[in-house]
Amino acid sequence: MTSKTSSILAEHEGVIGTEGDGREFIRFERRLKHPVERVWAALVEPEQIVEWLCHRVEIEPKVGGPFAMWLGGTDEEQPEETGSITVFDPPHVLESSGASGSTLRWELRPDDAGCVLTFTDTRPAGERASNSVRAGWHLRMELLPEALDGRPVDWVALDATRTENGAIARIEEIFWHYRNQPR
Repeated sequence: MTSKTSSILAEHEGVIGTEGDGREFIRFERRLKHPVERVWAALVEPEQIVEWLCHRVEIEPKVGGPFAMWLGGTDEEQPEETGSITVFDPPHVLESSGASGSTLRWELRPDDAGCVLTFTDTRPAGERASNSVRAGWHLRMELLPEALDGRPVDWVALDATRTENGAIARIEEIFWHYRNQPR
């Protein structure tokens, strides 16, 4: 992973908000220099997913297909997120519903220089789209372009950066960035 400073570009910040039904969301939009098909593969092919999103994944990319993601440390025994695919429209939309009641939606559209990725994590009302969750997704939005450029994350090395609180150092840094932003 390349070195980052504590400054985060405004256009890279995740947006938090509330849907009309009261569900809370975190949304990121990224312009990527890669074509839709290349990014789509990084979203649905297990050997590419583990290069940026999570250190282990099980996915059957089709409507109704199950998925499980191990998002935390490499010593995790149980997946942190499980659910099923609810929308599968290659190569533009992938949406899943998690056992926790969350919805993860990945949308891709072509752009002159590659594509635009819009990612939304929507959660039940009262399950606040917190800064820690926002920071975790922010880190993954940083890791994706690096993996697309042939620099996959080294999960063991990333896990080794955990602070005394147990958080990955970069996630903690991003968390404090968001924590210090006015709401």
